[in-house]
Amino acid sequence: MKKTRLKILTDKMFHKLWMTADVYTDEDEFIKDMAASVKIFKFESIGLDLDDYIYMLRNIYKARKMTFKEIADRSEVKKSELSHTFCIPIRTVEDWYCGKNKTPTYINLMLIKYYHLLDLGKYTRLESDLNYIKTKPNIYAKNAKANKEVDVPKKDKSRSDNINKNIENNKDKDKEMGTANTISNIYEGHRRSAQDYYDEYISSEDYESYLDKLIMDAKRRKKS
Repeated sequence: MKKTRLKILTDKMFHKLWMTADVYTDEDEFIKDMAASVKIFKFESIGLDLDDYIYMLRNIYKARKMTFKEIADRSEVKKSELSHTFCIPIRTVEDWYCGKNKTPTYINLMLIKYYHLLDLGKYTRLESDLNYIKTKPNIYAKNAKANKEVDVPKKDKSRSDNINKNIENNKDKDKEMGTANTISNIYEGHRRSAQDYYDEYISSEDYESYLDKLIMDAKRRKKS
């Protein structure tokens, strides 16, 4: 079976094309000029023919001109989801969405790449995307053991077993709100232990309100 040769677009070349697209207001004019700039953008060196190159240019131009609203609508995510996923204040997201404030170009690009809205063509990949795929498994492998269970004193084994059992039953909550380490950071220097707060946290039904309460209390103590 014949292997398909991957066409890798360097980040430097993509950067040039992305920033150049910002200058143009006409898509066809951009494609015409970039296709003629063979000396600058050596598309043949990465295995692209002219049709592939034009396809890539067209999609880069369209992606560069996408507004925050268009990105959100095409990715089919709610404004609240964008706020929670990237820890952006909801008011900022709403202002970007309605066009009240202009989104920074790099924010748009990161969202476009995160939601896979950039189509460079068949078998064409960005250099940084391939590097990300290579590094991702190593990062998760390194932290997998550390994230497996909460570290608790060995002297109380029954308590340890109960806590780890509660963690298993509260995985969804842990993903959204964090574990004992989160609460420990909020209450750093306070007399109660992180484990005491965690016990109270996992027994709370309204865990979102509970963590909000912890954060508010911590802020009050910091001001005082």
